[in-house]
Amino acid sequence: MREIKFRGYSKILRMWIYGGYAKQKCNEKSEIRHYIIDDCEGVPANVWEDKETEYNLMYEEVDEKSIGEFPGFFDKKGKEIYEGDLVKYGNHIWEVRLADGCWVYALDYKYGTQMLPFDSAQRDNRIEMMELIGNIYEHQHLLESQNA
Repeated sequence: MREIKFRGYSKILRMWIYGGYAKQKCNEKSEIRHYIIDDCEGVPANVWEDKETEYNLMYEEVDEKSIGEFPGFFDKKGKEIYEGDLVKYGNHIWEVRLADGCWVYALDYKYGTQMLPFDSAQRDNRIEMMELIGNIYEHQHLLESQNA
């Protein structure tokens, strides 16, 4: 069974935060804020204290567009691969996505998208040839130059 965790980019701290995910409706305008919670060791995160249970919870607000789930896969160097990551496989750069409940690596073409499931890549050892090279949040230019 895989570990359920997420990551998101904190614009305030200018770094990736890893852990659980929560969102909160913040005001009457229905503004929603997004947080990564609990796994902020070594990060100057906010702390929420519950006086009754004495339970402390660390959290950090993150950019909604940067949030990605960890599907349980690692690249050839042992780095965790998250939703929204870019992996190099063969001569192409693929984006990690969740499509119809299945984790895939996707390659967008001018007239469509090729999607291959991670389960078969793991079974056929193709995942051992993939290299994590970035993510769509910080490295969108890698996809744009490929599709030009």
